[in-house]
Amino acid sequence: MMSSELPISVVIASLGTDVVRNSLDAILNGTGVPEEIILSIPHDAIVADEITAKTDRLKIVRSAKRGQVAQRSLGLRAAKATHVMQMDDDVELSASGLQELWDKYQTCSVRCAIAPVFCDSENGGLLTTYSSGFTAMLKDAATTCIYGASLGKNRMGKVSASGVAFAIDPQDLMGEGLIEVEWVPGGCVLCHRSDAITDDYYPFDGKAYSEDVLHSFLWRQKGVRLFIAPHIRFRTKIEDLKISRASITAEFRARRYIRQLQGRNTFFCYVACMAWFLRYWAGSKGKRPS
Repeated sequence: MMSSELPISVVIASLGTDVVRNSLDAILNGTGVPEEIILSIPHDAIVADEITAKTDRLKIVRSAKRGQVAQRSLGLRAAKATHVMQMDDDVELSASGLQELWDKYQTCSVRCAIAPVFCDSENGGLLTTYSSGFTAMLKDAATTCIYGASLGKNRMGKVSASGVAFAIDPQDLMGEGLIEVEWVPGGCVLCHRSDAITDDYYPFDGKAYSEDVLHSFLWRQKGVRLFIAPHIRFRTKIEDLKISRASITAEFRARRYIRQLQGRNTFFCYVACMAWFLRYWAGSKGKRPS
């Protein structure tokens, strides 16, 4: 298979373990390959041998601060290509994925950041679908009351009054080219290097919560428009993260911060937080708030 080189620096924040191996394989064996791949790891990380031996396109930078946002920002600052694609280390591209995303980016005539749709790497299932029927209508009404979200499919691609972001359902939008949204998932996004957010913008210590919503807000504040390409699908590993007091508090803190930056009312942040704690106290086995 012939590959063409694309003017892209792929920036991956990682711990340097072999979890990133499949992602590197997919990038290097695609129909379009990037100018460079920058793997940003903690300063004390030990890089797996099978990673460093893969290609001379791979550059490794070490971050003094551990954390996805800090590591990614360091990698973006080190990028040399005219365009950058930030990517999580567990994202797997299809053989033509990078080329397809680049081709779609080329059709956009405004300053933009473009993301694909994500599927479950285990079964290929879409991560977001919007149901219909009476039960779905009740859940929809509850979501609106708790999260301050728009009704039904009107919430697709939008950030609610609680700071909770809602993804699109690609099945509803397959005839569309690019869908403009209020936020894009941070797992894989392509933009011009001059439009990249290269600051370590997450203000709290520890694991970053809702960082993609905050990142999207900063992009839009900078004049960058955000788009999803519903027909381009990448795979990612889905973790069943349980609700805990620490995760609820961290989610609330991050989302309230975002609303405050926007100069918006934080009332629904408290409503959502109360609902999450009620689930936690009731012994919910569900996933953490999303």
